[in-house]
Amino acid sequence: VTGVDLAVRSIELSRRHRRVDGLRFVRGDALSLPFPDDSFDVVVNVESSHCYPSMAAFLAEVARVLRPGGLFAYADFRPAPEIPALLTRLSEGPLLLQASEDISTRVLAALLADDDRKSGLIDAMVPRPFRRPFRRFAGIRGSSTFARFASGELRYLSAQLSAPRP
Repeated sequence: VTGVDLAVRSIELSRRHRRVDGLRFVRGDALSLPFPDDSFDVVVNVESSHCYPSMAAFLAEVARVLRPGGLFAYADFRPAPEIPALLTRLSEGPLLLQASEDISTRVLAALLADDDRKSGLIDAMVPRPFRRPFRRFAGIRGSSTFARFASGELRYLSAQLSAPRP
């Protein structure tokens, strides 16, 4: 099964089980969003931009699809030494950086608070050979992801940006 197959299956499943007026599930590419210019009042991006090949291209796409004055709500993690460059990238445009905050300590507290529940779900639902990568992805206590947040090696940034008004 390829990543494309999984994306298509996820969209089909979401379309069947998450029906809400005005909500659509669309397969797309963050560097080439499949929407017309000025389509949205709000764009939300959580924990995915660290995988994109170009943050600048992604921000240009967000700016393209946002209406003037629209909001971009952003949250993602990076290795600590990359945070200054990320903040610089966010502040250079094409969007206007309204606020940013390092929320790493709150993320770590949330990981701890939800650790037992997530561990139980993984143990109950994930076949044994696949549990380790699931634990790492979920940031379970004892995983490398958790350790990197706890040590400060990984930092988590939240930011709010807006599309310029004409």
